[in-house]
Amino acid sequence: MSVSTGQWWWAVVMIVGGLLTACYVVLVVVRASTRIVPSRFRLFVEPVVMSEAFRVRRIWNSDLPDGIDLRALERSPVLDRFRSSADDQIWARPGSVTTTVGEPSPILEFDVTTLDDAEQLVGRHHIERTVAADTIVDGMCVWFEAVFDDANTLTTSPLATNT
Repeated sequence: MSVSTGQWWWAVVMIVGGLLTACYVVLVVVRASTRIVPSRFRLFVEPVVMSEAFRVRRIWNSDLPDGIDLRALERSPVLDRFRSSADDQIWARPGSVTTTVGEPSPILEFDVTTLDDAEQLVGRHHIERTVAADTIVDGMCVWFEAVFDDANTLTTSPLATNT
């Protein structure tokens, strides 16, 4: 599956940029004299399926009785003035994401204790996932994990319990 980039990629750029800046500060200032906890980080960008209550419905996708088909409205110039990018970006709330499409895999994973230079972190990534069953991809979620040790991980995954 290939996912075309839309406005969501700015979120990824901001997160990766923030991580690179934080890594630089840690590498230059902190690492020499201090034990860093958490020191391992993972960044995820995953296609997801939203729960029914959180799906953004478009009028042209509505299931109507008597064979009424509104698909032609998708490209309607009349509806253009009602389109909003606010419909394209939402914060994933607890319970809003049903599942990821495929097995989540970090696009970026690093340990600041073994990282010599922030330039070692790759800034461009290709995301490819294998889908096991027919599904609707509702969007992309970005989250990170901070690994304290083998037993303790802080995650902002939309599928995790609140922290």
